[in-house]
Amino acid sequence: MKTPEATPENLKAGVTVIMLYLFDSAEKLLAIDTVFAEYDRRWKTQKYQRPTIGALTTWLAREA
Repeated sequence: MKTPEATPENLKAGVTVIMLYLFDSAEKLLAIDTVFAEYDRRWKTQKYQRPTIGALTTWLAREA
């Protein structure tokens, strides 16, 4: 993983920077595949039956 620059744009993007800037292309694909393969077993709740985009680009990407 590479470290993102502390630019105003990156800081404004907030935690979404995790997925966009810290993961290379292969890591992004692996994280997405893992989230969709394991969501029902690991993270599904009554309120969140499917992953949200916000969750996918932040904490789910880190957890996967």
